Amino acid sequence: MKWLHMDSSHSPVKILVIDDEAIVRDVICTTLEILGYSVISAENGFNGLKLVQTEHPQIVFTDLVLPEMDGQQIISAIRQLDPQAFVVSVSGYFPDDIPSDAALQKPFTQAELKIVLEKAIAHIGSLKSKA
Repeated sequence: MKWLHMDSSHSPVKILVIDDEAIVRDVICTTLEILGYSVISAENGFNGLKLVQTEHPQIVFTDLVLPEMDGQQIISAIRQLDPQAFVVSVSGYFPDDIPSDAALQKPFTQAELKIVLEKAIAHIGSLKSKA
């Protein structure tokens, strides 16, 4: 399967990973980098939101259980900063009212990560075709 990079500048899609567990953050980042994506990461919601403001990622993977700011707060803030960003919740459990675009349940496989990524890339493509 060929992975498409659908940025208007023809550079890789920028992806942000927010997770306080270094091993989870590293697994997601490494997998996405191997696939050719530009990846940035943050260990908490506050730093993640700063990166949303300064780096403008098209896709954000965020843990739901974080110190100081939970995933729902982070997702709401991302929606205010960039309503078109595709947000993926990453957690071991999911409340019914998570406002993300997709979910990745821990523990996850590389195949499951790729499926969620395909959905995100399709979303970005649909936004570009509407523009």
